[in-house]
Amino acid sequence: MTSIKYKLSYCFRMFPAFAKAAGCERFYKSSHDRINRWRGVPLEERIKEDMEASIALKQRAMRDLKPVAEAARLLIGVFSSGKRAFFCGNGGSAADAQHLAAELLGKFRKVRPSLPALALHTNTSAVTAIANDFSYDEVFVRQLEGLAGPGDALIGISTSGRSANVVNAVRWGA
Repeated sequence: MTSIKYKLSYCFRMFPAFAKAAGCERFYKSSHDRINRWRGVPLEERIKEDMEASIALKQRAMRDLKPVAEAARLLIGVFSSGKRAFFCGNGGSAADAQHLAAELLGKFRKVRPSLPALALHTNTSAVTAIANDFSYDEVFVRQLEGLAGPGDALIGISTSGRSANVVNAVRWGA
């Protein structure tokens, strides 16, 4: 099994209390200052600032597309070999993982045969039973043990890169 660790680097800009609670203290002060700075600022200006920040992030990401191209090539190879892709994440990363799996199953950019992709967190009965019987840290590994085979791919998504269940799954698949 091949693993791809896809680490996102954003953290709770709008909710500094959550950022602090989630261990993103370095972002807390700047987020708090940003919220205070927005008091009395017109909504259009706030929206413009967010859009400019989004554009800047995409421009920074475009400077090094090698990891994205490597992941795409890996997935093309996996699907060309008749193998499957598994996705996992927590919270917003779970939503991203589910969306990616759905695009591959459905139609991404063009009508084509469906590709075998599965977001592991979508089976709530499996997730809750495994978490209860073993540990939440094992919810993805346990599913991979039963579902994944040689040549399959795992894409683990984590905003912090420290989600134990995602990290464990990526290590298992490596």
